[in-house]
Amino acid sequence: TLTNSGSTQAATAFTTYAGNALVANVVVYNTGGIVPSSVANTGLDTWIPTPCGLVTNTGTPGSKIKQFVAYNVNGNASDVVTATYSGTVNNTTAITVVQYSGADASNPIDSCATGATSTAGNSITSGGLSTSFTNSVVAAGAMFGSATQTPTAGTNYTLRVSDASTKSSAEDRISTSVLTNSTASVSWSGTANDKTISAIALRGAGQNSICYP
Repeated sequence: TLTNSGSTQAATAFTTYAGNALVANVVVYNTGGIVPSSVANTGLDTWIPTPCGLVTNTGTPGSKIKQFVAYNVNGNASDVVTATYSGTVNNTTAITVVQYSGADASNPIDSCATGATSTAGNSITSGGLSTSFTNSVVAAGAMFGSATQTPTAGTNYTLRVSDASTKSSAEDRISTSVLTNSTASVSWSGTANDKTISAIALRGAGQNSICYP
């Protein structure tokens, strides 16, 4: 994960493995209509936005998050994932990327859910999502409109990225049973108005469990 301002944002290089799935949480804290538009990586994989699309709130400057998924990736020893925005951001951009093994290689996306609020508080919860398969992972990214606050994963979730300076976090829930109306949530050590969360469920290949990484 990295954070700065500009029209692109690149994550720190890491090793990706052939056949795995990648979930990128692209966030922006900015006035105006600048939004995440696309993702690309050194491994030349195909990235698609999740069905839930852009999640935003009505605060000022306002936080936005959009998740992208690449699956059955090529693998690269020094993979750099880069997000592109629709314009130059005058405040904060950030990207978190989490890798999973065991996801279905042809069509892993199952369901998604989001949440957004401009009401003061220290947590956010997504809407409910339901999975169609026993083996799945729900990967969630969140944006918090206040710097230097420490995130804590929601119930049944594991925090994968915990960097208060980025105003963003990534967490997941790996499940071996079907989930019904399940929510993702994040809480922080302080209070802010602008908060967004997006969660995507990926199904495993056959009876295989999904693993991190």
